[in-house]
Amino acid sequence: AGREDMEPSSIDDYHLLCDAWTMAGDKNSSSKVYSVLQIMSNAFDKGHTDIRPDLRCYRDALITMSRRQNVEDVGNLADETLKEMKDQMIFPDTECYRSAILAWKHVAMSRDCLYPEQAIRRTQELLQEMTEAYHRTTEILIQPTTEDYNNVFQAMNLSNSPQAVQYAQNLFKTLKDEVSSTGGADAQSYRHLLAILRNSRSPTKFATASQLLQEVKDQYANNESWRSSESSKESTMDAFTAFVRVCGTSVNISKNSNNYTRQERTKMMTVALQVLGDAKKLGLTLNSDTYAALVEACDALLPVNEKERETVLSNVFHRACEEGFVNQSLLESFKSAVSAHLFAKLVVSKSIPMEDIKIVPESWTRNVKGYKEGKQNMPLSIHGNFTFTKRAAEYRMRKLRRRTNQKFLRGGRLK
Repeated sequence: AGREDMEPSSIDDYHLLCDAWTMAGDKNSSSKVYSVLQIMSNAFDKGHTDIRPDLRCYRDALITMSRRQNVEDVGNLADETLKEMKDQMIFPDTECYRSAILAWKHVAMSRDCLYPEQAIRRTQELLQEMTEAYHRTTEILIQPTTEDYNNVFQAMNLSNSPQAVQYAQNLFKTLKDEVSSTGGADAQSYRHLLAILRNSRSPTKFATASQLLQEVKDQYANNESWRSSESSKESTMDAFTAFVRVCGTSVNISKNSNNYTRQERTKMMTVALQVLGDAKKLGLTLNSDTYAALVEACDALLPVNEKERETVLSNVFHRACEEGFVNQSLLESFKSAVSAHLFAKLVVSKSIPMEDIKIVPESWTRNVKGYKEGKQNMPLSIHGNFTFTKRAAEYRMRKLRRRTNQKFLRGGRLK
């Protein structure tokens, strides 16, 4: 390090260096690639070289920043990078702005973020800058698309601002109106807007959500692109789940929420339950989140100690058990919503003893994603936590022994 012949001698060398940082797993890669830009700029300013950062260098730096999560200063680094580009009269392209939006989205979603509203607002400002730049130029160097709108929507899921819902609805309208340039709204767009609508205090939120869900169903039935991949199918199912969560929060819009009649609450619950049949008709695969959302909606909408409430909760949970979607979240929500007697009847009485704990039947969790040891799901205790049992430990040890034996067969290389 420090030898003249070891330093990059051309812009191509710097391109290789910056590109390498985009794939680096180093948690400090954002600050390190920014340091590379600073070294290049300082050397140029002092006359030591005629090489200075170009669009490709800045773009790779921003891409690197966009891939770092739970890094508090990554948003500010992205802003500094954009500022330096503009100072050098280098105009950011689509990928530059997209990466900056992603960086600020990750800041907003970080568990350590102290000011999420500021980070959310920054994603909105960057999308606005991106849109204005698109309308200013006749060359398509920059163009906001569905992906960029969705990143802003996802950040806004966390917003507690009273203006967030209206802002999101206006943004969503723009996305749909300018479909020829943006690509229009996809399943994720609807999913995120419904998630934002969940925090609305408007008395019309249920009607608005119902209209959005109908659009989702129509799009999925008539638009081949919505059915073309597993990820789009999952996003569509997530939109159904988000609608159920809106139903569950519709009675919490104000201090006067008790003005909702029992019939109105029952109607909301009935509409939420129709999600199961509607999703099935479209060929969508249900999941644990959908069932957990239904349990939570029932808990919020139907009066305690009434037969109808227990019947609905029992039916939803029974169906989740039959389809193998009982996970930690669903079991905890169900336990919180039902009486101790009903929980004992439907869960405890069906439990199986295993190593001093009681677990739910394996068939109840067979389709749950994650929490696997090998091809088998880890046991779920009746208290709602997946348990690392002696059997799982033995499986892991057998797997390690097999890998160790393979190491010897490969001449000492463990892969």
